[in-house]
Amino acid sequence: MSGCDDHSSSSGPSPSAAASNTPGGLDPALLAKSLNPKGLAPYAGPTGSVKGIVRVAGDPPAAADVQAEFTPKCESARAIHGKQFRVAEGGGLVDALVAVTGYQGYLPEKQEKVQVVGKGCSWGTQTIAMTFGQQLEIKSGDDFSYIPELRPNRMGVVFVAPPHREGVTLTPEHPRSYKLVDTSHPFSTAAVFVLQYPTHDVTDERGAFEIKGIPVGKVKINALLPPTMESVGKDIDIKAGETLQVELVIQHRAAAPAPSTSTAPSTSTAPSTSTAPSTPTAPSAAPSASK
Repeated sequence: MSGCDDHSSSSGPSPSAAASNTPGGLDPALLAKSLNPKGLAPYAGPTGSVKGIVRVAGDPPAAADVQAEFTPKCESARAIHGKQFRVAEGGGLVDALVAVTGYQGYLPEKQEKVQVVGKGCSWGTQTIAMTFGQQLEIKSGDDFSYIPELRPNRMGVVFVAPPHREGVTLTPEHPRSYKLVDTSHPFSTAAVFVLQYPTHDVTDERGAFEIKGIPVGKVKINALLPPTMESVGKDIDIKAGETLQVELVIQHRAAAPAPSTSTAPSTSTAPSTSTAPSTPTAPSAAPSASK
């Protein structure tokens, strides 16, 4: 998001001063450059909100390419991770990433951490949204230990969130997408989007979302289906003190099946590597931060 000083004072703190006490050892200069490159004071003008439902239409979700079987003690995790994505009753899209961009001004993130609780061998979601500079606080919410790993990860450090004890904290080093993996329950993964603005949300069990504190004016709202990177967006007008109701519909088209080779005699003694499925990775991009 590119900010400007339409509703901000030019006497705000410098980028380095604004990010002097950064969590997780992040470089203050990198934070300032990413979040507030013009060194603006926080936006103090009128704001409004947007709320609504994200729905999905088209093909049903395919079975997820899970990396391990659901054990009897972890059967409840199947409801979250057994399909490519989750659809609520009425077509609501669960775990969609929703973001508002294109507004004028700098909005600092108000929360230092995003808490994720492992329960029933699952993170409880397929999608996590956070603002660059926030940390992930991982806790166990049952009798299992959870071993979170944020990929890609250059540290090579193993963190364990044991049951009935304090959790562990992970710090994303760059604004980008990651994958949160529980190495003790490999089927439990979540796409993590580290964004450069705080106006984002992840849809709940009904497909509902709400984003507050948006500067007034014409902005862009986008919804993203992370497993397929299918998205939808529209221009909206935020008015002071009002909550705009919006419905967004993502059209999902299932990937075409790979051509079958079972009816043709093979002339090779080894399977071709060109048709092997690729290793699942975290989504590589978030909704555009420009209008």
